[in-house]
Amino acid sequence: MMQNSRLKCKKVNELQNNKEVKEKNIKAADEIKDTEKRYPKESGSLPEREVLSAAIPTSEIGIISKDTKIVGDIFTRGHLEISGIIEGNIDAVGNVTVSGRVSGDIKCGNFLLNSGFLKTNIMAREDVSLGEKSQIEGDIHCRSITVAGTVTGNIYAQETVSIAETAAVRGSIAAKGLTVGMGAVLNGSIKMGK
Repeated sequence: MMQNSRLKCKKVNELQNNKEVKEKNIKAADEIKDTEKRYPKESGSLPEREVLSAAIPTSEIGIISKDTKIVGDIFTRGHLEISGIIEGNIDAVGNVTVSGRVSGDIKCGNFLLNSGFLKTNIMAREDVSLGEKSQIEGDIHCRSITVAGTVTGNIYAQETVSIAETAAVRGSIAAKGLTVGMGAVLNGSIKMGK
């Protein structure tokens, strides 16, 4: 008798959990639809790719782990840490930190790449920081940037560009201010001004 009532309680708990999961899934689907309405795909985006939307507050951090590969565009209201592989564009309201691989354009708050190779264009509303072991092939638009690695592409900064002695920049630079460490490689034109 005691075992039957335990089984009944267990089944009631399972049904309750299933109902809660379904409600959460419906709520998440509604948030994704709402996000897609407010942020429609721009013309010229790749129509064959689906948009992965994460409706999370800016204080939240989404993590793409080392053994994860995502093929498609990502939009998040939060921050994003990428150790895996992304084949698609990234649009983050928060900051993006990459130690994996990204093939696609990146729009974000701040951008950090300690090491790794990226073939991407970066549009950061704030600052960009590239570590010694970082390599980027593509243009970078930002407020300010610190380069200690290699950039093959143009840099457009609203404020300052700081190139460390370990850096190599092969492309044009446009900024209000520029500092270059002794030993840095700089091949391209420089446009300074307001």
